Amino acid sequence: MHTAGRPARRAVLTGGLAAAATVALAGCSSAGTPRETTAAPEPRPDTPKAAIEAAYKSLKDGTPLPGNLQAIVRAVEPVYRLTVENPGADPVDTMIHNQIRVTPDDLRSHSDLAPLVKKGALAVVGAYYSLDTGKVDVLTGAPV
Repeated sequence: MHTAGRPARRAVLTGGLAAAATVALAGCSSAGTPRETTAAPEPRPDTPKAAIEAAYKSLKDGTPLPGNLQAIVRAVEPVYRLTVENPGADPVDTMIHNQIRVTPDDLRSHSDLAPLVKKGALAVVGAYYSLDTGKVDVLTGAPV
């Protein structure tokens, strides 16, 4: 929360392919202050989970996806390897959460963002937004 005399701390919400970033930002007003949302969005069959599920199956079976979809498969391959080591009850959900945990580290070390992170002007936050419940779970990098 911004207080007088103190600069506002900005946060970059990341979710990789789990849609946390774009949807979680919708929970702020244009001034960046949190606002309450009353209704959870309707579940959709074309959710980002479907993309990760297809990538997971492609990597597991060794079958490439058609066209540009193979770029998603290549992008999530490191997270797939983490998931294979500890798949959890739902390997696709585990893979999504692993992606959310890895992406903020990559962003924090980016040459444009690292100086801002170091001086505390920017927090890079990994969060999961549930399309089913509307709930946002911060998984990594929550500002203190």
